[in-house]
Amino acid sequence: MLTNYPPKLSYYLALCTVLFATLISPIHLLAQIGGSGSIQGTITDPSAATVPGGTVTAQNTATGVKTTRQTTGAGVYVLSPLQPGEYTLRLTVDGQTYTQPASVKPDPRGAR
Repeated sequence: MLTNYPPKLSYYLALCTVLFATLISPIHLLAQIGGSGSIQGTITDPSAATVPGGTVTAQNTATGVKTTRQTTGAGVYVLSPLQPGEYTLRLTVDGQTYTQPASVKPDPRGAR
């Protein structure tokens, strides 16, 4: 491939090619999730204490696709990336399940 160049120059050209490919790869990855959104929050009990160890699931009501995450020790969860649409949120903690509707709208700023 780079056989017409001196060995040292071939090495540097190959290295530059790999570095260039590595640098532009994240741009393509960001483009794959453009137009998506997220649902995030903190689970608390009636006394406003955080609830760790819960499972939060967002199910797209149109497609049935589910995204599930565990809450952190501080009760925080982030469901991302999610396609725009209507969702049913389910929180399961200590054997109890709570359900709530939610909407996801794309970020108007688009992919970064």
